[in-house]
Amino acid sequence: MGDKVRFEVLEDVDAKNIVGANYLVIERGALAIGTITNVEQDKHQRGGDRQLGATIDNVRLADGEMIALSFNNGEPIILYMNIKDKTIYPAGREYDAYTYGRADLDSSNFDPR
Repeated sequence: MGDKVRFEVLEDVDAKNIVGANYLVIERGALAIGTITNVEQDKHQRGGDRQLGATIDNVRLADGEMIALSFNNGEPIILYMNIKDKTIYPAGREYDAYTYGRADLDSSNFDPR
C-alpha cells in the first residue's frame, strides 16, 4: 500500500472558458498518477487475482501542469489485477473526476476546440 501507480487518460477532456468557448485541457494519453490504498485476495478466485483500491491523485494538463483530482467523494476506486499476467481490469472503465474547488486556468495556454 502507498505505492504509486500510473494511469492513462483514454479520451480528450474539454472545458469551457468564462465566455463559453471550448478548450482542450487534458489530452488523450495524458499521465495520471494514483496511490494504491489497499490490496485484497479475491476470495472467489484461485491463483493470482487481487482486488486493488486506488486513488487517482493528479493528472497532467495539456499545458504541462499537474492538477490534483478527487474521485468518488474521496473514496478509492476499485480495480482488479491479475498478478500472473500483470494486467489491471477493467481497462477502459470511466470515472468522473473533480478538482478540489475552483480551478482557474488561463485559456490562452490551451488549444481551442
